[in-house]
Amino acid sequence: MADPPCAPKIRYRDRIAALIALESTRRRGHRRPKNEVRAYRCRHCAGWHLTSQPKRTKEN
Repeated sequence: MADPPCAPKIRYRDRIAALIALESTRRRGHRRPKNEVRAYRCRHCAGWHLTSQPKRTKEN
């Protein structure tokens, strides 16, 4: 069985853990290749990941 497309991403167990990681990154001023702006639930692993993409709207 192949790994899901999210395999290389950091997986958080729930929304709270992802939001804590996001806020921690912001407070420490870490420079990362991508500047994550929000957390989202993954449809592949049912975990949570961070993304630099803004939330999509119906217009996008």
